[in-house]
Amino acid sequence: MSKQIISPITEKNTNSGADVFFACSNAFDLAQTLATAIQKAETTDGKCVIGPINSNTWHRYRLVERDYSQESLPAFSAEPYDSDYKEQLAILAEYRFTAAARYYSSLFTFDSYTDSFLSIKRQAATQSWCMPAIEVGDLARDCHFQTLLAEIYNLSCLAFADNYLYQPISFEEFSKLYQGLKNIIIDFPPVLCRSKSSGELLGYCLILPYLQDTILFKTIARKPGAQFAGMGKAMVQTAISRYLARGYSRGVFALYKDDGSSRYMQDCFGAQIFRSYALFGRQLKTSPEEF
Repeated sequence: MSKQIISPITEKNTNSGADVFFACSNAFDLAQTLATAIQKAETTDGKCVIGPINSNTWHRYRLVERDYSQESLPAFSAEPYDSDYKEQLAILAEYRFTAAARYYSSLFTFDSYTDSFLSIKRQAATQSWCMPAIEVGDLARDCHFQTLLAEIYNLSCLAFADNYLYQPISFEEFSKLYQGLKNIIIDFPPVLCRSKSSGELLGYCLILPYLQDTILFKTIARKPGAQFAGMGKAMVQTAISRYLARGYSRGVFALYKDDGSSRYMQDCFGAQIFRSYALFGRQLKTSPEEF
């Protein structure tokens, strides 16, 4: 069932009016949803309409723009994959919506990185941070899980603050999103980076199962700052080492924005794009800005 209209919100406290977000997961409802969203924006002095976004970017957003998959890879957890996405793209074009931001998912194999683990360990020894293993028994206890979620929430708010269309949410909302993943996170512990001196969480790599031989790198985040450069790559390399031992041989970088840092990670591991996605927007006539 589609969500017909999203309450207007103001992006980054702009003075030119509110953006209206629309959400829809099927072509049948999309035309009416777009017409309603445009009307809503015009009556609230909005400057543009953007979507699909289900409330905010912590929830489902984006639409598949192209499927490059050579092996018919199935949709993964949280992927905004609708079987009628081509029909939705045609409707968006009819209503003069264009891509406002693009995102990708890419696939890579682990076999090229088995020789680099010793160098990773040597490099890590010179850093001010470390990547300790998680005690699964501790993680299974609700109090420990909630403590880790609170650390991940606080770091995420810092790491994602400058992301396109970012809006903060409360810890209670964040916790609800991840409670349903608790058993999966216990079975597939994230890679954590902590300060050697204080134990502060500086980075995390959240991993989910995908295919029998493939894991999903759902989120890779670190504390902002040049001193933490290379931490994301080190966390992925550590994950490869740990999950190779469990019989996995491939990984997916999921739903990352088309920007320099994400492209760097894609290039580092030779990942091949298999699907692209977009957020679509339409500027209103009263707005001089373009995407």
